Amino acid sequence: MPGQSAPVADRKDFKEGLALPVVTGFNGESITSLPTGGVGTELKKLLSWFGQYAAEGCNCQKHADTMDANGIAWCETNVDQIIGWLSEEAAKRSVLGWSLDKVPGFEWTARQLVARAIDNAKAVEAARTKLLIYIPPTAHDPLTAIPAETNGRRNLAFHLWPRKPLWKAAADQLIKRLDVFNGVRSISVVVDHESDSLQDVKDYFAGHRIDHWLAMANDPKRRECVSFVPLLETMPRDTSITFWGHGKSVRHHEGSVCMDWAETQYRLLLDHMPTTDALTSQFPIVGAFKRLQFNFGPNCKYGWHYSGGVYWFRNADVFAKPDWQRLPVSFFAGTESWPGDMFPWANAACVGPSAVGDLYKNDEWDRIAPELACEFERRKE
Repeated sequence: MPGQSAPVADRKDFKEGLALPVVTGFNGESITSLPTGGVGTELKKLLSWFGQYAAEGCNCQKHADTMDANGIAWCETNVDQIIGWLSEEAAKRSVLGWSLDKVPGFEWTARQLVARAIDNAKAVEAARTKLLIYIPPTAHDPLTAIPAETNGRRNLAFHLWPRKPLWKAAADQLIKRLDVFNGVRSISVVVDHESDSLQDVKDYFAGHRIDHWLAMANDPKRRECVSFVPLLETMPRDTSITFWGHGKSVRHHEGSVCMDWAETQYRLLLDHMPTTDALTSQFPIVGAFKRLQFNFGPNCKYGWHYSGGVYWFRNADVFAKPDWQRLPVSFFAGTESWPGDMFPWANAACVGPSAVGDLYKNDEWDRIAPELACEFERRKE
């Protein structure tokens, strides 16, 4: 099964300051090298005019190297020492008979320049970090299991927009699989002028145990993101596992590829629990249609996702993270990008085809059809 890249520092194909692996930047540009420059380098740029005043025994490069080596935080707490160095170097130079360190306003100007150099170095570091994070995994990178015991309880956290007329088809897919969930069952229903009511949904689920019903207004820009954190707040903090899902296809028309897509996700993740249970015992997150080299921007740490946005996760692993409530993007892809912000590709398992392409295109379904057929055939053995 394909996997995720190791941290950049451990990648054998990464050489500091040299050519990067093939990387496409956030704006689609080709990235061939990383930005460099610490506080010392940035201060030298700001003081490039200083070089025209030659001086014997200049230690400018030595001081710049020291600042670069010690880092931004050190420079921020040692500004006075840096000002002292600047004064020493300025005293070796003169213009119109004035020693540069005696020019009126020298110290104020020096402090402004050091502050600007620190800000510039932070900007360079931020740019480096963004690019280092998004050296994408490859389909050949190995998975790294993180085994953990689970308690056998399976929870449900499900978002549903009961938009007429397709929501009942989406609900049917879930209802016929509800017995999978022997733990907490929570459903969030978002309503608007296009939808049926919360009570309509409750009536449709009559006879089935649902522990928590959440009701809120639909937000077409954020979609299932509005339900994600409130639903997860209802989940137990223990060693159980939770399935996050949503009524995929309700926005589309009858016969849309999204309807088959949604059903296939359920078949992969809910119809053969020995597979799911085995994988969740080894990996903190398990989903279908894992997609790599598709980045949601600099806020998504690892730049991958489960295409379609449904997945299982181990509660203990997720709720141990201080930032589990953070969605990487503010629009509707927040829950889809969330796994790739919580876990590296290497620690995320996939049922069925991995490293998929654009599943809105029929050609991609044709490409992965043989692998899907093999997966479903394997379950008959």
